[in-house]
Amino acid sequence: MLIGKNNKGFSLLEVLVALSILSVAVFSIVRLFPFGMNATKQSEQKTLAVNFAQAKIEELISQGYEQINVGTVIEESLSTIDNDFSEFKRITRVKYLDSSLNETQTDLGLKLIETDIVWINIMTGENTTLTIRTLNSHL
Repeated sequence: MLIGKNNKGFSLLEVLVALSILSVAVFSIVRLFPFGMNATKQSEQKTLAVNFAQAKIEELISQGYEQINVGTVIEESLSTIDNDFSEFKRITRVKYLDSSLNETQTDLGLKLIETDIVWINIMTGENTTLTIRTLNSHL
């Protein structure tokens, strides 16, 4: 009786190579997961910053031109809105502008409203600033 070679399976070497390739792939994916989570958090922070800046600008514009005071207001923390927002700082500046959009000390019927939102970027650990500007005119 002849004993033939059985080719219907995997050798131990083939299994080890396949497992090592699979391990490298899984390890790479697992290493990328925290990066994706940080990118998601960074995007969330930027969205919140845009919303905070826009909300302040809309609040001021809704008061009417005459009620918007020229000057700078600094809110060191937005925890008054919600405790989760304590990492955000809001700086709002209102300036008089002339018809050439240059800053002036007199009211010529045009105001620049500028709002900065500052927070610590979760990816870099550095301060990040987002600025939104709009013009408001006295009609």
